[in-house]
Amino acid sequence: MSSKKIIFSAIACVILIGVIWYASQHFIQVNHHWIYVERADTVATQEEGLGGRDSLCADCGMLFDFAKPYRYAFWMKGMRFSLDIVWIADSRVVYIQKNIPAGSKDIFTPPVEANQILEINAGKADEWGLEIGTEFLPLIR
Repeated sequence: MSSKKIIFSAIACVILIGVIWYASQHFIQVNHHWIYVERADTVATQEEGLGGRDSLCADCGMLFDFAKPYRYAFWMKGMRFSLDIVWIADSRVVYIQKNIPAGSKDIFTPPVEANQILEINAGKADEWGLEIGTEFLPLIR
């Protein structure tokens, strides 16, 4: 094999590994549906969340990552569209609050601990068949 072919093959492998890594960082799968997730894993991104936005794409969500499990409470501060909020522990749904209207002043607290919370467009939890125990793949950490 010529040195040009070896170099080309090596570059192609690096690009492929990069694409696979990128996809694994930004997509999760549940019940045969792929969801593009924005990660909220810093205090700043967690405080801002989806507030102030006009919409979220149909197959998108915001995934909040926390260092330890807890009964994290969420509210609709600054929200301009309705949401379903899904609490997750060990890559499984542990609680869902559906169809929360944009103007809600309520605070939503799950009855169990979770270390991740996924915000998605209202109605998507039902559309995607999410229920307590539903597993996300690949495992989200």
